Amino acid sequence: MNQYVLDANILFSGLLSQKAVYRALFGRHTVYAPDFVLAELNNYRTVLLKKSAVKGTDLKAFTLALFANIVVVPDYIITADSYNQATQLVADIDPKDVAYVALSIELSATLLTRDKPLCEGLVAKGYEKVQLFSDFISQQTNGPT
Repeated sequence: MNQYVLDANILFSGLLSQKAVYRALFGRHTVYAPDFVLAELNNYRTVLLKKSAVKGTDLKAFTLALFANIVVVPDYIITADSYNQATQLVADIDPKDVAYVALSIELSATLLTRDKPLCEGLVAKGYEKVQLFSDFISQQTNGPT
């Protein structure tokens, strides 16, 4: 079973679309997110509630099922060294992503993101524990290439 760090935009997309693929994929792998992801979701609470594919108890049930497969990691377990490495990697790409990259470094887990500039920027700097979510889905549905 592989370990992945989940970017907030993937979680947000899953909650909006309610596609079963999210629940199935997260159920097959160990998926982590920094506790920062909860603040990001709360910032978009109104959008999430308004634009979600389902409402009320269905949204609640899907959200709980999705979060049952995600380990939310408290910030204090990420070392200063991991944060320093992540800060250097993302400084000229997108500093908002430092917590995700730091958790990826700390756990030696692959960061899944929809953010193509982040992914390409990290790879260009030699950081290989990053993957676009679309590629991840393709590998899961079509098998490894």
